[in-house]
This record gives sequence, C-alpha cells and structure tokens, in this order.
Amino acid sequence: MNFEPEKDVPKIKIESKQDVLYIKNEFDSLLQKCLESSTTIGNSGLDEKTQNALKHILLQDLGKYSEEVWSDASCNILVNGMDCQEVMFSRHSDGIGRKLDKLQKYGLSEPSKDDYEPLDESLNEEVRNLKAKADELLIRVTEKRRENYGVIEQAIKDELEKVCLVATKETSSPDLDMSEETAKTNPYKISGNADLLSEKIDSIIHKLSLANNEIQNQYNLVNKLESDLSLLQSRSINNLDSNISKTFSIAESAILNKNNFVKDSSSTGNTKASNHSKTLKVVEMILD
Repeated sequence: MNFEPEKDVPKIKIESKQDVLYIKNEFDSLLQKCLESSTTIGNSGLDEKTQNALKHILLQDLGKYSEEVWSDASCNILVNGMDCQEVMFSRHSDGIGRKLDKLQKYGLSEPSKDDYEPLDESLNEEVRNLKAKADELLIRVTEKRRENYGVIEQAIKDELEKVCLVATKETSSPDLDMSEETAKTNPYKISGNADLLSEKIDSIIHKLSLANNEIQNQYNLVNKLESDLSLLQSRSINNLDSNISKTFSIAESAILNKNNFVKDSSSTGNTKASNHSKTLKVVEMILD
C-alpha cells in the first residue's frame, strides 16, 4: 500500500484568510513576549542601549523564523477549501511567481481594519447576553402565538356554537297546530338572528385584531434585538485601526534602532568592540 502524504494526511481546514492572519499575529506576539521575558539578556552585563539594540535584532530574526514556519506549514492548510499557498501568496504583474515583500507576504498590500477582529471579552459577553435575550423573546413570542391562537380558536368555536344554537332555536317553524294567539307570540326572528350573527362576527374579528397586534409587537422586539447585535459586531471592527497603527510604529522603530546601532558600531573604539563581543556571546547562549 503506497502512502502519499499530500493526499492521505488530512489538512488543517481554516475558513478564511483573515483567520490565518490572526493566528500568525498571535504566534508573532508569543515570540515577542518570550523574548521580552527572557532573563539572559538582562543578566548579560550590557548597558541598556545595547540590550535594546540586541532585542531589536533578535526580534527581526524571530520574525524571519516565523515567516519560514508559516511558509512551510502553508502546504498543510486549506483556506475555505483552497490551497493555502494559492490564497495567501499573490503574483507580481510580470507573471513571475515571487513572494511579496514583508507587508505583502500573505497576499495583502497592507493590513486593513477588516483583516481580523481582536478578542474583546466584555463585548463578547454583551453579545452573548443579547443573544440569550433574543432567544428568550423568540420563545416567548412563539408561546404567545400558540396560546393566542388556542384562545382564539376556542372562542370562535364557542361563538359559533352559540350562533348555531340561537339560529336553530329562533328560526324553527312554529307548530302548525298551535293556536293563532301562540303563533302571534312566536313570530319568525330571521332578521333578529341576522343582526345577532353580525354582532358575533364583529366580536370575533376584534379579538383576531387584538391578537395580531400583540404578535406584531413581540416580532418587532425580536427585530430590534437583531439590529442591536449587528451594531455591536460592527463596533468591534472599528477597534482594529489603532492596533494596526501600533504594529507599524513598532516595526519602523525597530528598523530605525537597528540603523542607529550600526552607525554607532562604526564610529566607536575599543569600548564598543568589547560590547559587540559580549553581544555575540549572549546571542550564542540564546541560540544554544
């Protein structure tokens, strides 16, 4: 039996490109937190400026490592049923299959506010509460509808029985053998029965109208809750702009500090050379 990894091993299924970007961002944040919490650099004896420059260099190396990891892992990921490499990588206008620069690495010219939605626990809890309230109201509307229709159905049956009973009683023919006096006291009441039927029908229509208004009010409440849920979801997206701006500011600061560090290294003497030697030893310790 031949085993083909590309076909036989199930791939990781992700719904959208934005989900991949969100997971990658979380992975990069984890690498940065690990670097910041490391005590190796803090205990190296280097001055603060040199330590910061070293952290920036290591952070860039960790960024390259993250890109290599995701580039290798992309062949095992399906994005909305399509191969991840086809979805996340794009081609230049000249048709040559080259990867884009760092900002375009994953198929975007630059991150937009719709790339992914950050987790907001308070907003998530508010959405859950509103969703539960909407479900509760929907259940109440359903129960009201069932109860109202049951009451209306029984009321209609009762009214029809009364109407039929009155119509049968009042329109029955008088006995042919009754005396003239008895016939005068029991005339046919067809016109009176028609008026009674009209009143009963009006009463039934009025009850139906009241029930319909009650159901419509409950339905409007459910629609309002659905509108509130949509508004809350749109509010969470607006929080993305500030997070993206902070990310680009950190990247620009890292590049600027790296250039300043290189300039300082070329213009200093033996003291800087000694610091470079210590820096290299710290890097070797971290890599080991």
